[in-house]
Amino acid sequence: MNHTFEFFDRAAVDHLWNISWKTLLRRNPQNAWLQSTERVEVGTYDFKSLRGLLTFCVQQSPKRIETILETRKVAHTLKNCAGQLYAMSELMTNALPHSDKFIKYVEIHEILPLIAIAWDAFLSGRISRAILWSVVKLHSLIPADLEEGSQLAVRAKALLPWHRMWDPIYSWQGNNWFRGEQSTNCLGVAGTRRFITFVLRAGKENWTTELQETPWRPAGTLRFRDDPNCVRLANCIRKTRKMKSPCVHRMWR
Repeated sequence: MNHTFEFFDRAAVDHLWNISWKTLLRRNPQNAWLQSTERVEVGTYDFKSLRGLLTFCVQQSPKRIETILETRKVAHTLKNCAGQLYAMSELMTNALPHSDKFIKYVEIHEILPLIAIAWDAFLSGRISRAILWSVVKLHSLIPADLEEGSQLAVRAKALLPWHRMWDPIYSWQGNNWFRGEQSTNCLGVAGTRRFITFVLRAGKENWTTELQETPWRPAGTLRFRDDPNCVRLANCIRKTRKMKSPCVHRMWR
């Protein structure tokens, strides 16, 4: 399974959600992705145009998409997308100049070592429950994922705000933002900063965990910097240090 973590700076992108599509198009006359009028079938997206993205995510006809672009604001349209975070990601990346400066992403292939390190850090008192929650929420862990009757299960079930599992980044996203996005989750600014703090400290101090045997790894002690996925994530996070208001979302497939 592949997990993509995308970090972005709200200070650089928030203005995008509050304007109309008409304004966005008028401000970027040379942006080929925004300006392309090539039509695609409903339910398809070839990564070549805004209209293709909206046809795919809003599931409306090309004619209806033109009406949306003429009359709606960006946030209003995104709220009605199936796959809000995916649509937001594509829009940020393609519509804003120099997006690579305020968007950083990394793909890793396994998250269990990172989660195990967080559990151990919490039980040993090295991280707070708020930091643990940032790890739990971003990875969409639920009480059923915990070993029944374990110390961790007892403490986590009682201490963590499980009702906030699907809190969005923005209030305008609504309570059902994850409709069509069961394979993703996100953190707001405060949660993202906690997650960043955990990953960087775990990497710096090379925290350990005890892993059970799996088909692809023997049982034993694993250190943070011995796991290539943890290292790859930490390297990406170091690139976010200049972000004023970092947020993160994770998608997996």
